[in-house]
Amino acid sequence: RLRTVTGVQTCALPISRGRLERAAHALADGQPRSLAGLVLARLGQVRDALGDRELAQRTYRAVLALSHAPQVARAAAEDGLREPFALHLT
Repeated sequence: RLRTVTGVQTCALPISRGRLERAAHALADGQPRSLAGLVLARLGQVRDALGDRELAQRTYRAVLALSHAPQVARAAAEDGLREPFALHLT
């Protein structure tokens, strides 16, 4: 699910990036621990899609540093470190 982005979502990438960055910085103790990994994995993908590879890689590494990141987030981060996330428009 984290790997696919539609054409409609492509237009929203800059907006998504800002919202995900704010969400990542606003995570609080009362939220599910898995949320940070999910938010950061998607943020890494958005940063990759916008051409900011270095920052995307740092974000993927942050996901892997979380002991409580869910497997889907870890898999997305590992994939992102192996190769840049690319949009596959359907």
